[in-house]
Amino acid sequence: MKEIRKGKLLFITGLAVFVATASLGAWAAKQFKAPKLAAAGAPIEVTYSQPMASAEGDRYWITIIDPAAADSEWGAWVYVEDGATSTTLTAPSTPGKYEIRLHDHYPKKPYHVLERASLLVQ
Repeated sequence: MKEIRKGKLLFITGLAVFVATASLGAWAAKQFKAPKLAAAGAPIEVTYSQPMASAEGDRYWITIIDPAAADSEWGAWVYVEDGATSTTLTAPSTPGKYEIRLHDHYPKKPYHVLERASLLVQ
């Protein structure tokens, strides 16, 4: 850490960078892990980094969709129960590239994507 004195003000460099980096690290933390590859029609288990807990009046939901689809579109989807540490989805029956999207703040923000993960269905 480096101190810089300017008149009566004292700046401590390094601390602000550490605080900003720590905050960014918490914000950027992965919410879920999912397989990158799945067989058509097979179950897919998505696991969460911690038990899911929605704010009062909100819900999480998760879907598998074409990656080019708008955030307002969805494929097979399920609500994520509060306290859940995993959710099981079913891979699409048509092989191709897909995206798993975790949405939060439903119904206030029905299509707010919290996180995305690529999925290749064979």
